[in-house]
Amino acid sequence: MTKHNNQFQFSLIHFILAVAILSVIQSVLIIVDVLPTLATYSAGTVLFSILKLAVVIYAGFYYCGAGLKRSVLNGALFGFVSTIIIAVLAYFSTNYLDKPIIGISVPSLWLAMIILIVENVILFSVVSLISCLISGRLKKK
Repeated sequence: MTKHNNQFQFSLIHFILAVAILSVIQSVLIIVDVLPTLATYSAGTVLFSILKLAVVIYAGFYYCGAGLKRSVLNGALFGFVSTIIIAVLAYFSTNYLDKPIIGISVPSLWLAMIILIVENVILFSVVSLISCLISGRLKKK
């Protein structure tokens, strides 16, 4: 955490922590039955998805000067962190607490988690890339 000209400077860890904390809060709220499972797409679960995507979009704008490759890699990292936290909590919650987080019945929980991780890594990467491209166009005007 550094300050320069009285402005807070974000580092990559701040964005990672924001996405991680949102994922943990979302999972815990599902485990304690405040929110329904992820598969229901309720207003609460959609809100958490929007908040995580907002972090990714802001990070895409913030790191746009570092290039498109960095933006895509950051998005992939955010997607991986978010989904791996949910996947690990879903595994323990389903197997030890008998409380599903994801809310789908699949023959292999591991396969479902791998698919979700790949899907979210791609989604977060694309969102970060698009926000970086938009940021670059806005800076040119």
